[in-house]
Amino acid sequence: MKKLLIAAAGAAVIALRTATASDNECARRSTMENVDETLTEVNTIHEFVVMEPRELKEMPTAIQALCDRKSVVLNLTMMEPHQAQRAVDFLTGGTYSILGHQQRIGERIFLFTPSCVQVRLHAHSAQLLG
Repeated sequence: MKKLLIAAAGAAVIALRTATASDNECARRSTMENVDETLTEVNTIHEFVVMEPRELKEMPTAIQALCDRKSVVLNLTMMEPHQAQRAVDFLTGGTYSILGHQQRIGERIFLFTPSCVQVRLHAHSAQLLG
């Protein structure tokens, strides 16, 4: 398992924005001190976990990473197709349960993010992924 600060896959370009729970709260406050807090929180680093599983029993590690508010890039090229589908189904269920997001970013490569990360796929990349 590798940890990355930035993820890119093939021709897919993904824009990520980390939102904090206090974004809305701080926006309502008017003092300069609170504005400084907001700027500090928005500029935090978001962690990615890149996984190339060979077996289904590695999927709970990915779920735990999502629960820890880390994004997961899942490369399923090392798994048999039917096992890869089961892995995606498992992680999709876990992602759904925490109100996260899922995006296919390449052939058998997926991005799963917690609810605090918004994923936006640029139009050109979406056409390439079909």
